[in-house]
Amino acid sequence: MPEIDCENETVPSFAQVRAFNVCTNCHSSAKEGLERNGAPPSLNFDVYAIAADAAPRIVNQVSMGTMPPPPSGFTVTAEEKDELFVWAECGTPE
Repeated sequence: MPEIDCENETVPSFAQVRAFNVCTNCHSSAKEGLERNGAPPSLNFDVYAIAADAAPRIVNQVSMGTMPPPPSGFTVTAEEKDELFVWAECGTPE
């Protein structure tokens, strides 16, 4: 992950982080059982407090390429990753 200068970045709000639109294909409070594709029931990234708390883990897994899992068919673009990384690094604004 590149170094982020939060003073000079446009920091997106939680609702503006487009990567969560991909994450919630599995990590959503509206999904149950097999719809979650193995996502733990307590990790719902459509809930701000949960996403903010998990931000370091999310960034780590996205930057390593383990999330979204390659076999899932879901992808996060470079721009979506950048938004996510800036949001997480700059205080996870709601």
